[in-house]
Amino acid sequence: MDNKLSDDGVHILGNIESCSFRQCLRNSDNKEPGNKLPPIIFKRSDNPDGIKFVVISQDPGFSARKKFDNNIEKMKKCWYEQLKSDDKPKKSSPISLMKEIFNNFDIYHDRVYWTHSLKCIPWDTDKQIRRDWKKCAPECMKILKEELLKTSADELVVITMGVYALTMLCGVVDNFSIEECDYHLIKKLKPIKLSSFIEKHTNELPLNKEFRTSDGTLIKKLTIYPFYHPSAWIKKNNPYNRLKTRMIDELKIKILEDGSF
Repeated sequence: MDNKLSDDGVHILGNIESCSFRQCLRNSDNKEPGNKLPPIIFKRSDNPDGIKFVVISQDPGFSARKKFDNNIEKMKKCWYEQLKSDDKPKKSSPISLMKEIFNNFDIYHDRVYWTHSLKCIPWDTDKQIRRDWKKCAPECMKILKEELLKTSADELVVITMGVYALTMLCGVVDNFSIEECDYHLIKKLKPIKLSSFIEKHTNELPLNKEFRTSDGTLIKKLTIYPFYHPSAWIKKNNPYNRLKTRMIDELKIKILEDGSF
């Protein structure tokens, strides 16, 4: 695809929207409010109606805070270049799995939407996610619901990376109708144990879920491919490795059939 960077390195086909949650709980306890970063939401302004594949990773990593000097546009440019480059990223990076599935693709490809389960960069460390999940998941789930429903496709292929992305997606679909949500259930939502989930559903994956209105009307079908986060350590003889290969092969067929890559 054509390069989507303007001369000054800013992505011209995506921008950062302010979170509807003005007092972001994830960064509310820091002592330097001037350094608080906005959530990272890639808004598609070129062709949002063309989105077919949704990738949900865990969150923007803590390393981004220092590496890019809190400049989100620099971070987005770096992600863009890593995805388009022939160089291999770190195996622990979500970008490594994205490249394995899609090869070299544009971060603003017409058919792919990349988002995070928790939208903000951690303030202290990546290990904060267990604590931050309890505070932020309900609000971030509202945003994820909005993101999914903004796409016009009747069917979406959704790729989740890690337990938090999968838990949030299942929580959105299971606890939200199009019109409302059950916050009582959401606040009690616990992260899925991914090993048990994959073992239970191995022969059923990909997982099929549906978005419906409160009266049961079908709005959108989701075909979900759940992956471990690339940073997870998996034994060589773990059945997940065979499942991962099968899911990637199936996704590559879907991408080939789509014909837009």
